[in-house]
Amino acid sequence: MRTANFSSTTRRRPTRNAKPDKQWARQQPQLAGVCGTGACGAGGTCPAGQTCDAQTNICRNNAQQFCDFSAGGCGTGDSCQLWGGGIPKYGDYNGNACAQGHLYAVWASATPARAINPGIDLFFKVIDTVSPIAACKNVTTQTDAGVCTASGVSIDNGSTDPDNDTFTLAQTPPGPYAKGTTSVKLTITDQNGQTASCNANVTVNDLEKPIITCLSPKLECTSPGGAVVAKLIDTVSDNCAIQSKGCTPAEGSTFPLGVDPFTCTATDTSNNTNSCTSKVTVTDTTPPVIKSIVPDPDTLWAPNHKFVPVSIVATATDVCDAAPTCKIDSVTSNEPVLDPGSGNTTPDWFIDNPGPKASPATLGVQLRAERSGTGIGRIYTVNVSCSDKSGNTSTGKTTVSVSHDQGS
Repeated sequence: MRTANFSSTTRRRPTRNAKPDKQWARQQPQLAGVCGTGACGAGGTCPAGQTCDAQTNICRNNAQQFCDFSAGGCGTGDSCQLWGGGIPKYGDYNGNACAQGHLYAVWASATPARAINPGIDLFFKVIDTVSPIAACKNVTTQTDAGVCTASGVSIDNGSTDPDNDTFTLAQTPPGPYAKGTTSVKLTITDQNGQTASCNANVTVNDLEKPIITCLSPKLECTSPGGAVVAKLIDTVSDNCAIQSKGCTPAEGSTFPLGVDPFTCTATDTSNNTNSCTSKVTVTDTTPPVIKSIVPDPDTLWAPNHKFVPVSIVATATDVCDAAPTCKIDSVTSNEPVLDPGSGNTTPDWFIDNPGPKASPATLGVQLRAERSGTGIGRIYTVNVSCSDKSGNTSTGKTTVSVSHDQGS
């Protein structure tokens, strides 16, 4: 209950309907209580920015001025409005209650005097003794987009002030709050400095998926198995932290010739996952290397115009194809087929085992043992090609001779 503790020479006691959340503190009356700066001039004139109070004939800063008796001067924060225009906001000599933190006066008469009457007029300050009420609640939320914290989180659960004071709320720590659980203190402070506090937990969950992008590697075949792909993931990031990342097949695997898909997955520390898919393209543009083309026999004798079977063994290697194939493409001669002295026979060769066959490939050709009587001897050229499974081809040749004379 609000009570008035005062002493003076007057026998009058103030009659007020007091609130239970207030108490009175006696203030010494001061001339400043009239909120005046000096007597009004002739015709009610006052300095610039002031007005003349017709009832007190004192210049006042404005019609709504308040008095701070404890400080000995006029202010706007902690005293009752006196007369001087309009209805007082907080309290007056007619018994209207003062708001906490303000002053009011008990006058010796029903009308305001022109000056303070020491020993008769008492001044009291209304003091707030009721604390505000802090109410908290636990809050569960999620991280803001792109970061590992949550901002704008309030644990207030309807904090109030019983005597309708204005108040402010403050949280410690103020946030943003990191992923996990943080103990937060809420403090309510009313306009008179009364405080209360409570505690609650702020739990921040990470529900944001990682970001992962895949490459689309294109490589040249480097072995019969294909090509080793060292890197499949282009970028990976998370608003908090990445726990693991990996691909199927794994980075560093050998991908076969052709186009093959793969999938990569990233997992963050909250077990949120995200995946990307792409393809690896392995191509083979390198032709085989022909190591040798060996005829057997490589010389025909005697020139009896008969066909002689000749074996051709072609050997080739390839980077990507473990078994390139070889074949006989054609046969040519340095002499005309019907050259004089050649026996006037045709044809002079035919390919009876052309291939293709896997390297080392044993191929076959029939060559006629004859030459021109007027030449230096016949030379047959056997043209061979070797190819891999990607269609890359290399060519080579070998020769078989028919001497003009034995021993030449």
